[in-house]
Amino acid sequence: LHAALDAAGPWGEGWPEPRVALGPVRIVQASVTATGGHVRLTGAGPDGGRVRAVMFRAAGTPAGAALLGARGRRVHLAGRVARNDWQGQTRAELHLDDAAAAD
Repeated sequence: LHAALDAAGPWGEGWPEPRVALGPVRIVQASVTATGGHVRLTGAGPDGGRVRAVMFRAAGTPAGAALLGARGRRVHLAGRVARNDWQGQTRAELHLDDAAAAD
């Protein structure tokens, strides 16, 4: 999905990057990153598929607190699909703009 969205670009002023919504997903892990105060989470769909997501600079905000307290609960997530290249692995992740309780 990320490759297809990336190929449809370029994105910039006047051409906002596409946003996606998914869910409900059950939050299986949520934590604050060691640097930057970001909230990183892993969600699982009903089929067992997993999604990694991050909400930047959300630690200490109401949205960040809600995500950190949502472990085991179902939520809807909205943001942009991004590519994360880290330690020789490439993975897609969702850069969150918003989240809402699904229950």
